[in-house]
Amino acid sequence: MSCLIYALSAALSPINGFGPSRWIPKHLNNGPLKDVVEKSATSPTTSLLIVTILRERPMKGGMYGTVLVDGVLVCESVENVKFAIPDGEYSASLRWSGKFNRLVPHLQVPGRTYIEIHPTLGSDRLRGCIGVGRADFDDLMTLLPAKFLVRIVSA
Repeated sequence: MSCLIYALSAALSPINGFGPSRWIPKHLNNGPLKDVVEKSATSPTTSLLIVTILRERPMKGGMYGTVLVDGVLVCESVENVKFAIPDGEYSASLRWSGKFNRLVPHLQVPGRTYIEIHPTLGSDRLRGCIGVGRADFDDLMTLLPAKFLVRIVSA
């Protein structure tokens, strides 16, 4: 999935019934995650952009989910279940990663270091980080400011 969805949803007027919630998969618009999806673009404590990771389905040691940027679906994510960080809200910023030789989002997770959102080929390669596809990562990076919040929610 690419940022084409994001660009389309930003271009279409919510007044006409088109907006971020139209681009969220139907299975996320109902059930226990409905309130999270509706509130994913707002935070009562800050005006920072919010990246929401909705953990949806565990499979073969991986926890798969979706990434929303200010309530708009951007891409899918994967984490290693053994090393997944707890649900919650974390400050994040773009910082240089020596491993990837580029800027990546770094999350400030208490008791852990070097927790990043970065491209990956599978959950078995992750040790607490959140992985996204390579093309999706480039799209995601075009949407992120220098500082933002990451909200992680399990289904």
